[in-house]
Amino acid sequence: LYHNGHAVRPMFPLALSEGVFSLLPGEDRLGVSLIIEPGQRARVVRSIVRVTESYTYEEAKDLHELKLWAEHCVGRLLPNDTHVWIEACMTYYNMHMAMELVKRGMGLLRSHTEPDREKLQRYESYCPDARRLAESAAQYTDVEHREPHYGLGMVTYTHMTSPIRRWADTYNQMVLFGENPGVDIAYLNQVNKNAKKHDRDLFFLDQLRHPSPVTGIVLETANSKTKVWVCEWKRVVSLPAREYPNGTRLKIEYYLDMNQPTWKKRMVMRASRDCLEQPDPAQASHEGPCTPPGSPGLPSMLQG
Repeated sequence: LYHNGHAVRPMFPLALSEGVFSLLPGEDRLGVSLIIEPGQRARVVRSIVRVTESYTYEEAKDLHELKLWAEHCVGRLLPNDTHVWIEACMTYYNMHMAMELVKRGMGLLRSHTEPDREKLQRYESYCPDARRLAESAAQYTDVEHREPHYGLGMVTYTHMTSPIRRWADTYNQMVLFGENPGVDIAYLNQVNKNAKKHDRDLFFLDQLRHPSPVTGIVLETANSKTKVWVCEWKRVVSLPAREYPNGTRLKIEYYLDMNQPTWKKRMVMRASRDCLEQPDPAQASHEGPCTPPGSPGLPSMLQG
C-alpha cells in the first residue's frame, strides 16, 4: 500500500524493496530492459542497470532527450510535462511486454471494457471529470481470455514496470523468462480493489481535518440514495434521497460527529441548492450521514 508516494505497507521487506531491489545511484541492479534502436524491432533482454544520476520530476524537465523518446513512443508531440513523458515511456514498455507475454501464451494482461455510452454522455454533460463514473475498473485477465484496454486505446496491455510494488509485475517478469509460480487472478483483482478503497478512505479522513464547503452535482436518485459528484474531490458521495433533478448543483458542507458509532455515520453532510440555482423552498436543504458508495465501513468514493 502506498499513500502520497510513500510505502505504508511494502510488498517486500524493506531490506529488499529499499535495498537490493531499488535502483540506487552507483549500484548494479538486475533488470528487464526493452531495447529500442532506430530501424530495428524492439527487443527484450535481461540487463544490469546502474543509475549514475537521479532526478526529480522538476529537474528532469531539462532532459530534452527524454521528451524525444517519449514522443517517439506515442508518435506525437507532447506537452512540457515530465509526468506525461514518463507515463508515455512506461505505457510503451508495458504494451511491448504484453505482446511478449501473448507470444509465450502465459502471463497476466490488463483489460478495460467500454463504458456505458448513455451514462458517459449524461455524466459528461454535468461535468467533464465525471465521465469516469461510466467506466468500469480495469482488471487482470490471463492471456487466453485477453480483452482490449479501452482507457488506453490498446489491443493488448499489461503491468510490468513496477515489480517492487505490484505482484502482477513480478509475476509477469518471471513468466517472461520461463518461470510460472501460478497466480490467483480473482484474488489479485480483489486486493487491487481493496487497495483503492484504502486510498479513498484516507482521502475522506484527510478532508475531515479541515472541512470546507464543496460543490456537488446530482447524478441520479435511486434506492433511497442521491448520488452526488463532488467537483473539488472528483469523487462521488451518496446522500439521503431527495427529488433533486439530475444535474442540480449543490453546496455541500460536512463535519465530523464522533458520537456516531461508525465512520460511515460520523462524516455528516448538509446539502443545499447552490447559489447559482433557484432554490425550491420545499427541498432547499437536507442533512444526513455521508454514505459514499462502494465501501462497507469507511467513507469512500465510487470510482478512481
